[in-house]
Amino acid sequence: MKPGLFRYAAYFGLILPFLPFLIWQQDAYVRLHDTLEGELVWLEVLRQSGLAFDYSADATLPNILGGLARNTYPPGHSLPYLFVHVFGMFWGYVFMSFCLSLIGFLGMRSWVKQTYPHAAPEFAWAAALLFAWIPFFPTFGAAVMGLPWLWLSFRRLHRGRAKLPDLAIWFLFPFTASFIWTAILLSLAWGFLLLSHLRKPLKFQALLWGSAFAWGLGVLLAHYPSFALMFSGFESHRQEYLPYPDGAPALVSQLQSFVQMALFSHYHVGTLVTLPILLLLFLAWPHVPKRSKYTALILLLVLLFQAFYPSLEYLFFQHIEVIRSMRLDRLSTLFPFLWLILLVDSSIAIWNQIAYRRVALVVWASVLLIASLGNDQNLQNLRKALHKDIMPSYRSYLAADQMKKIQWFIGKPVSSYRVASLGLSPSIAQYNGFYTVDGLQSQYPLKQKHRLGKIMQAELEKAGDCQRYFQNWGNRAYLFSAELGCGFQAIHQGKGKRGQIQNLELNPAAMHEAGLKYLLSAVLLPPSNTYRHLRSFHNGDSWWTIHLYEIQPL
Repeated sequence: MKPGLFRYAAYFGLILPFLPFLIWQQDAYVRLHDTLEGELVWLEVLRQSGLAFDYSADATLPNILGGLARNTYPPGHSLPYLFVHVFGMFWGYVFMSFCLSLIGFLGMRSWVKQTYPHAAPEFAWAAALLFAWIPFFPTFGAAVMGLPWLWLSFRRLHRGRAKLPDLAIWFLFPFTASFIWTAILLSLAWGFLLLSHLRKPLKFQALLWGSAFAWGLGVLLAHYPSFALMFSGFESHRQEYLPYPDGAPALVSQLQSFVQMALFSHYHVGTLVTLPILLLLFLAWPHVPKRSKYTALILLLVLLFQAFYPSLEYLFFQHIEVIRSMRLDRLSTLFPFLWLILLVDSSIAIWNQIAYRRVALVVWASVLLIASLGNDQNLQNLRKALHKDIMPSYRSYLAADQMKKIQWFIGKPVSSYRVASLGLSPSIAQYNGFYTVDGLQSQYPLKQKHRLGKIMQAELEKAGDCQRYFQNWGNRAYLFSAELGCGFQAIHQGKGKRGQIQNLELNPAAMHEAGLKYLLSAVLLPPSNTYRHLRSFHNGDSWWTIHLYEIQPL
C-alpha cells in the first residue's frame, strides 16, 4: 500500500469506532462498567446540580446518597466534565472519546517518527492506529492516551532540548487526566529524572525544574476539590477499607495476577493481548537496541510491582490510612504504551529479514484485530449491526421515558422523597433526577455506609461474599440482595433475566431513618409488610421492567 493510502486508511480506522454513534446515536452501546454505571453519570449529575464550579466547603449534592459533598465529585474545570457541560452527556462522551483517541493517535505517531526518523512511515501510522484502538476509559481522561506526549517531553528534558511548550504540556496535563491514575506514576518519574540531573549545569536544569514546577502547580489547581476535601475533616467510607481481612494475601493469586497482566494488560487502562508481541520480541531480542531492553526491564518491574503490591501493602502500608485508601498500585497506565514501544522496536529491528517480516506482519494484524474486538464497546456495536446484540443501548439502559412515567405516577416533587434501586444501577435513577440513598462513589460519608448497611444487614449476613465486598470496600453502596448477589448481574437484571426473587429482608426502621420512601426494582419482590407493590412499568425503548414499591409506615 502506498504511504498516502496508508495514512488515509489509518485516519479512517481512527474514525471507524465512532460511526455507530453517528449512525445510531443514543441507540448505540456505551460501556457500562465505570461509565454509565458511575463515572460518566457523575459528570451529568454535576452538570444538573449547577454546582460544578462551586468548591466551597458547604456545597452539597442533595440527591446523592442522602446528601454528598460536592468536592467528592470531579472538578468542573477538568476536560471530561467540560465536554459533558458543553455537549451534554451523550455527545460529550462521544466527542471526548474521539478527542482523546486523536491525542493518542497523534502522540504515538510522533513518538515513532521522532524515535525512528528513517523508518518506513507505515510504522508510525500502524502504531498510531493500534494505540488509538486500545479500549481505554475516556472518563479517566488522558491518563493513557497522553503518555506518548509526556514520554517525548521527558526525553527532551533529559537531553536538554526542552522548550517553552513543554512547560505548557506539563501544566495542562493534570486538567485532562485522572489524579488517581496519573499522580503516583508521574511523581515517581519526576523524582527519578530530577535526582538523575542534580549534577547537571543550572542552565541545563532551568526548564527541567520549571516543567516539574508547572506539573505540580497544575496538579494543585486541577485537583483542588480533592485536596480541599482531604483537609476538610470529611469522614470517608474509605476509612473502613480493609483489603486483607483474612490475613496475608495468597502468593498464588498474585502469581495469577502477574500472568494475567503480562498477557492481557489491565482492564482499567486498556486490554491488550500481548502474547504475539512477546513472541516477536523473543525473535528480535538479539537485534533490538539497548534502549528497548531497558524498556522491557521497566515493563517487567512495573508488572512485578503491580502483581505483588498486595504483599507489599500488607507488610508495610495497611495501617497507613491515606495509602491504604488511595492505593499505590496505579502504574498500570504504562502497560499499553510500553507494549507498543516494544512492538515497534522489535518490528523495525527485524524488518529487513524477510522471514521475520512475515511474522511481524501477522503479529501486527492479530494485535490490531484483537484490540478492535477486545473493546467491548466496539464488539457490542458490531453485534448490534449483525442483529445479535445482547447488551442495552445508551437509551435503553438509562430509560429516561420510563423514569419520567414513574415520577409522574408518584406525583410528588423528587426532592420530597428518596429511592433505592434493586437489580439495576442507582446511576439510572440519579441520571433521571431521583434523590437516592445508594450509588457508586469513590468517596462518600462513612455514616451513609453504615446507614445503608443497616437496611440490608440481614441480606448481607445471608451472603458472606457480599458482606465482605460491602464492608471491606464499599465503593458500590448498593442495596444488595443475597439471591442476586453482588457481581455484575446484581445490577443488570434487564428484561428476560431472573424476573423475581423469593426472599428479601430489609430493616424497616433503618429505611425510615435513611428517608427511603420507594424501591425501584428490576425484579419482582416477595410479599412483605415492609413494602407494597404499586405498579410495574414497561417501555419498549427500555432494557428494564421496573417495579415500583412503596415503603410502608412503621
